[in-house]
Amino acid sequence: MNTSPLPPNALPSPVLPGGLSDAQLVRAWLDAKSAAGLGLRASTCSQYELEAQRLLWYADAQGQPLATWQVTHASDYLAFLRDPPAHAVSNSRARRGSAAWRPLRGRLSEASRRQSAVIVGSLFDWLVRVGALRINPFAPVPRERSATGPGSQRRFLELEQVAAVFEAIEARPAPTRWAQLQQARDRLLVALLFQTGLRASEVAALTWADFERHPGRSRAFWTVRIRQAKGGNDQLVPCR
Repeated sequence: MNTSPLPPNALPSPVLPGGLSDAQLVRAWLDAKSAAGLGLRASTCSQYELEAQRLLWYADAQGQPLATWQVTHASDYLAFLRDPPAHAVSNSRARRGSAAWRPLRGRLSEASRRQSAVIVGSLFDWLVRVGALRINPFAPVPRERSATGPGSQRRFLELEQVAAVFEAIEARPAPTRWAQLQQARDRLLVALLFQTGLRASEVAALTWADFERHPGRSRAFWTVRIRQAKGGNDQLVPCR
């Protein structure tokens, strides 16, 4: 019988087998995510896998099992993503889990660090819910955000900038039928992105069957069907 004390944040989970390694705990979380019927996109699952592997790499490199993490460790991890040491960075496409794999290809942007904090925080939330941990060390950590207020939002284009994009498309030489079709495609993509605000991955997954025309009170209108959108359900997004 093992009577060694548990790490400070660990609990004997009533629903998970005892003695699981960090890698096994993370795998149980990923399996629960994929088996929950949430309709997660392949790109979302891949991002969860990547963030999990980054976390495991860091925890192993620091010699800090997840059950020992406190708020300071969570803050240190986000600082690591912001300014990683050279030995954590590689441009090679080594397979995840191999000895040559490194978690980063450079420092992460603020938006990417915020996404990492959300995903890793959801892992720790799950470990708390299944009774494997006492607390989520990421819960008290403030998520970095740019200053708010007039003019602080930088993730959109003004009308003049959108017009400039269309002008640039029109100014491209199009001596062949193929070049003209490319121009038409690019005009459609820019208009669709501007009118709907869809994610790049959602636009890339569209087919012509996803565009639907509906009768309206005054005139007909179009919608775009986003299949298995965030949350797992189809969504209809209006467009002209």
